[in-house]
Amino acid sequence: MRTPSVKYSTEKLRGLSTYTCAKLSAKAETKDLAVLLEASEMELALADEGWRGAERNALVQQALRDQADEEADHGIRIILNTTRSLDGTSGGKGGPRQQRLFPKGLLGVTAVPIAAQPAAMTLFAGLLAEEEDASLTAFAATVTAAGQKLEAGVEAFAAANQAVTIASSQVKRARAAWIRLYEKVYGELVSRIGKRAAEPYFKAPKKLPTPKDPVLPTPTL
Repeated sequence: MRTPSVKYSTEKLRGLSTYTCAKLSAKAETKDLAVLLEASEMELALADEGWRGAERNALVQQALRDQADEEADHGIRIILNTTRSLDGTSGGKGGPRQQRLFPKGLLGVTAVPIAAQPAAMTLFAGLLAEEEDASLTAFAATVTAAGQKLEAGVEAFAAANQAVTIASSQVKRARAAWIRLYEKVYGELVSRIGKRAAEPYFKAPKKLPTPKDPVLPTPTL
C-alpha cells in the first residue's frame, strides 16, 4: 500500500476512503474495519466543510468591510466638495476651510491603510466639530458613524481570517488522523488475510472520465 500524503486534498482522501470502505463492507468479516474508516472520513468531511464555510464567510466580511470603506470615502468627498463650495474654490489647495480639514488633500484622509482609517476618521470628525460653519459641523456625527461602521468591518474581517486559519489547521489534523487510521486498517487487514490479499483493498481508484457537455437540440422557430 502506498501511504497517502497529508498534502492530498480532502476530496482525494475521501475517494480513497470510499473505495476501500466499499470493499471492506462487502464482506462480513471486514465490515468492522469499514465502520472505523467511515467514521474518520466523516470527521474529515466535517472539518473540510467548516474550513470552506470559514473561507466563504471571510469573503463576505471582506466585501462588507470594503463596502464600508467605499461609503466612508464617498462621504469624505462630499465634505471636500462642501468646503470648496464654502470657500468659493473649485480645486487645488482650496481656501482656508479646505486647508484646515484637508491639508494633504483628499487622499490624506482616504488613502491611509484601511486598518488605520477608523482612527483617522475619528480625528477628522474632531476637526469638523471645531468648525464654525454648521454645514460642516453637521458632518461630524456622520463621519463618526462611518468610522465606527468601518472599524466593525475591519475587526469582523480580521476575526474571519483568524477563523480560516483555525479551520485550516483542523483540516490538516483531520487529514493526518484519517491517514493514520488508513494505515492502521491496512495493517489489521494484513494480519487477517495476508499482505497479498489485502493490497487490492487499498488501490487508488481510477479517475472517472470527465462527462461531455450534452448536445442540445437546435430550437425551432
